[in-house]
Order: sequence, then structure tokens, then C-alpha cells
Amino acid sequence: MLYVARPSYLEKLRQFREKDLIKVLMGPRRSGKSVLLELFQNELRKEGVDDEHLIAFNLEDFGCSDLQDPQKLHQAVLSRVKDNSQYFVFIDEIQWCKGFEKVVDSLYLRKNLDIYITASNAFLLSGELATLLTGRCLPIEVLPFSFSEFRTAVREDGKGPDEDFRRYLDIGSFPLAVQARADSQLVAAFYDMLRDSMLIKDVASRLQIRDTSLLTRITAMLASMAGSSVSARKIADTLSSNKVAASPTTITAYLKALSDSYFFFRVPRYDMVGRKMLASLEKFYLCDPGFHRHLVSGRDRALGRLIENVVYLELRRRYAKVCTGRIGDREIDFIAQTDNDVAYYQVATTVMDEGIFDRKVSAFEKVRGPYPQYLLTLDRFGTNETVWGIKILNLVDWLLGNTP
Repeated sequence: MLYVARPSYLEKLRQFREKDLIKVLMGPRRSGKSVLLELFQNELRKEGVDDEHLIAFNLEDFGCSDLQDPQKLHQAVLSRVKDNSQYFVFIDEIQWCKGFEKVVDSLYLRKNLDIYITASNAFLLSGELATLLTGRCLPIEVLPFSFSEFRTAVREDGKGPDEDFRRYLDIGSFPLAVQARADSQLVAAFYDMLRDSMLIKDVASRLQIRDTSLLTRITAMLASMAGSSVSARKIADTLSSNKVAASPTTITAYLKALSDSYFFFRVPRYDMVGRKMLASLEKFYLCDPGFHRHLVSGRDRALGRLIENVVYLELRRRYAKVCTGRIGDREIDFIAQTDNDVAYYQVATTVMDEGIFDRKVSAFEKVRGPYPQYLLTLDRFGTNETVWGIKILNLVDWLLGNTP
């Protein structure tokens, strides 16, 4: 197992330790949620917490399969609690326990239990759990490695940042893929396994789909269209032109399940003139750049789409909200916001071509307010400059936090 320090996540766990909140680590399968819990448990041990006060179960472990019964899970936790001193409870992949929300709600009533749970499904916080635990949950989204974390993981290879960025796009950001980076066949096998696991366990089983051929086709289409405006009707028409029948209603259900499983992130569009979210033509981005290579055929692997996907994931790590923007007939790639902090981002592989530069910059002309505007590019020449109030930054340096 690859253990890489992930300080931002660990800091959140430290910050809310023993607070009256249920810490919920959510994110794609194999993104490192379980390892984070292990790292946090190790920190607690170093501070003097003994193992008797660390109660941990992984519900994906066959040895814990009986704990998928809510009553047995509840009893297994309480049987370890011997007194009123502080205990730390860690339950991995809790969604495998049907009725887990009642278990968590009951355990929460014990004030000497500090509860941490993980799940690979965004719908964990929907329905009953959100009703029962309103105001009691602290969701912490855990994504696969950022580029900075990837660099830490592969430091021993001795590569430069630009070469590592090419490898990041190729290998991907899942810890197990990074660990297997020397064996391309093993990396490919990992992505095949992960794709099938997410599609079958997190999507098909939820929607009770027996024939997954349409789901697989839609997944590949969506990956090839990353960063493009998408609608269920548009996908249905494309499938129809290829003699595949699928109703917009069915496709809408598939798209929701794919985003609920964290395979894709559904990104809304914001009309900056009307100041409202648009209900149609959203964009979808993959949870990891490595999936792009394994889902999209070579002829459709546009580098621009891929780096835009990487920028979206990084903005999601840095800001509370990220959407795409429309201002008249022009597009802003991303509007990122945390509280009152708003920033606008455009992304391009290169702006050495004057036409591309003008197109990207012109979108900023109607943006009002004192908020920063950034143009991210793979170019090395002409970056770290400010033109008409727009900061032009090298993308690799920006990902590493090496920009002014």
C-alpha cells in the first residue's frame, strides 16, 4: 500500500477531532479514504490513545460481512465500549450496511464516541441520513492524488515537474495506479477492475441494470465529451445515430447514478448575466485523469479536454463551489468560489496562437467586480505575467502552488 502524507485531509480530521459531528469521508473508490483513516489512527496512537479505544471495521472485508446487518454492527461497536472514556469509532464503506443511518444515529447519542465513517457513494447523505443527521454530519470529500501529491509519491524517480505532469495524465491519480506505475499492463488492469467495480457495484446494482452494455457505452461517451456541454437528449440522439435506442429518461437516470458514484462530477453552468444556474447543458468531468486514457480512444484524446479536467479537480480541492460560466455568447471555463472569495479561470494548452489567446481573453471582457482572473496554459514562455488584469500562469506551476 502506498502511504503518502495528505496534510489537507489530515488537518480537517485533526480540526474536528472529538467535536460533536460525525465525520464522513466521501469520494471515489480506491481514492485513499481507508488509508487516511489508518494514518489518523496512527496519529492517535502516537499521542497515547491505546488500541482498545480505537474501534475500526471495514464492511468490505469478508471477515466483517456479518456486520452488514445493522443490529450486529451496532452491537459490535458497543461491545468494545467498556467505560465512559473517549473512544474513536471508524467504519469503512458503511453503505454496505442496509439501515446504517439508524446505527450511526444511535451511536451518535453516546457522547464518548467520536465517529468517522467512509463511503464511496455521494447518495450516502441523501434521504434518511440527511433527515436524521441534519447538522450533525461533516462531509469531507477525498479525491485521488492531486498533482502535488503525485509528485511526492513518485519523488524517488527523479523526474522534473513537466515530465511528471505528462506521467500524471498517463498513469492517473489513484494511489494503487501510481504504485504500479512501472508496469503499464498492471495499471491498465487496475483501471479495468476499478471501472467494472464502480459501474457494476455503484451504478448497475443501484439501478437494477442487468445488461450493462448501454451503461458502458454512455460512460465512454461521457469521458470523450469531458468539458463539453451535455444533455440527455444530446446523448440519446448520438446513440440513435449509431442504431442504439435509449430514452432521455433512462439516460438521465444513468447520468445521475454515475455522478452519485463519483465516477463523474456533474458541473452546473452559471449565467453571469441573468445571475442564475442553467438547468440544461451541464458539463461532466472524470474523477481522475487516468480514466481518460482507459475510456477514450486515441483519436478522441484531446489534450485540452484532459487538462481542463485536471484543473476542475484541483479547483474542487481548493474551493467550496465550482461551476462553468456563460456570459452572453462567451464561456468562462470555471468560476470558483469560497465564501466571498471568487475567481475566474480559463484553460488552454497553449496561447501562443493569437486567435486562441484573443478568444480566451475576450471572455473576461464582460466580467465585472474586483475578482481575480487567471489564464492557465502549458506554455512556459510568456507566463507569470499580467495582461489587462489577467494573470497568465503555467499550469504545472499553478498545480504545485509555485505561482505568484
